[in-house]
Amino acid sequence: MSFQSPMRLLVLALALIAGAKIWFQDSLFRAGAEEALVAAYQARAVEACRKAAATGEAGLAGSQARDWGRAEITMSAGNRNLPVHLWQTDHPSWNARFRDPQLVLKPGGSDTRGPVCTFDVLTGEAVAGQP
Repeated sequence: MSFQSPMRLLVLALALIAGAKIWFQDSLFRAGAEEALVAAYQARAVEACRKAAATGEAGLAGSQARDWGRAEITMSAGNRNLPVHLWQTDHPSWNARFRDPQLVLKPGGSDTRGPVCTFDVLTGEAVAGQP
């Protein structure tokens, strides 16, 4: 019995190290992929958001129109506004809802209020609106 306890401890330690390695590599890949997508599509997203805000709702025009070039940009997976459920995998819009990359432009700086713009990387369309 005394031989099994140290062996179990060693196997557990190796499993934890392997799990930590996989987590670190995954998070490093995701951070790099997000940075690359934002850098590649930032100009297109800013231009599309300017057009969407100019042609959008009256509440986004005038004083609430933002300088999208200084916005904080993050990436998200899927368009949360589509009415598709997770279990509807055969739905034609399932990929657009859960997989397709979206760039989200939020007001930067000290004033975090105001319109938010979502840019769909695959279609090249932007939707500006209130958060």
